[in-house]
This record gives sequence, C-alpha cells and structure tokens, in this order.
Amino acid sequence: MVNRDPEWSADVTTVLERVRPQLVKTLKAYRVPVQDSEDLLQDALLALVTRWEHIREPCFWLIGAVRHLCRGYVRRQRKSKLVGVDFEQLEWLAGAAPSGEEQHGARLDLERLVRELKPQQRRLLGLIRLGLDGDELSQRLGGAKPASVRRARLRMIARLRELMAGER
Repeated sequence: MVNRDPEWSADVTTVLERVRPQLVKTLKAYRVPVQDSEDLLQDALLALVTRWEHIREPCFWLIGAVRHLCRGYVRRQRKSKLVGVDFEQLEWLAGAAPSGEEQHGARLDLERLVRELKPQQRRLLGLIRLGLDGDELSQRLGGAKPASVRRARLRMIARLRELMAGER
C-alpha cells in the first residue's frame, strides 16, 4: 500500500534532488539519449515509490536502480543492432536466392563490395552463407571465442553497410 502523506512525497523529492547530478552523470556515461533517459528515470522512480517501505537508503538504491536499467538498456540496444541484421537478406544478396535480373545486379554489387572486405571478413561471410551458427562459426574459425566471432560479424556487417552507403 502506497503512503500518500505530504511528508512522504517530500522525501521522494529530496532523494531525487540529492542524487540528480549522479543520475545525470550515470545516464551520460551509458550514452542514453534524452528521451530514453527520461523513461529509464521514470521506471526507477516508479520502482522506488512502490518499494519505498522496504528500502533503507533511497538515494543509493535509486542510483543503483538507474545503473541497472542503463545496463539493460545498453544490452537491448546491442542486441537490437544484432537482431536488426537481416541474415536472410544478407544470404539473398550473397546469392542464395534464385537469380533474376534484379537479384543478379544485387549479387554483382555485393561481390564487388565483398572484394573490398578483409580476407577474414570474406571467409566469415562465406561461412554465414553456409548457414553456420555461432558455435559452428567458432569451430571453423580456429576455435575463436563466440564473443569474438560475434564482434567480427558485427564489424563485417558494419563495413558492408559503410561500403553500401558510400555508393549511394
């Protein structure tokens, strides 16, 4: 049950005023955009209000909650960038789809772009085209750690995007 007396509200306001500089610093450190930082802060404040009776040190709790939400935000952003890569489209561009005039042109464009990739990136693209998953890619690339393969894949895709953007 939420306590709604004025003294309680003043306490929340006081907590927020005390930690505002640290919260701003935390949000900037995690590079959270202003719109998203407002949402994260509102989520943290809502959690603070709902758990108020059980929290010993509200100032420290709020700072920790915002850090936790920022870490989750950064993880989601990284994952969405990875998920945002359409591997089916990448395979289609690499030539996995049936040929047609448009597909043939796209395949030639991709082949030209792929020649500008580093040899390791070209090899990785070929393995992705074969449909290998993270563990299989790791094994084929000499036992590299999955995280290293994931970063290499992201760098390769970013480079392809750079090359494609440079052509427009």
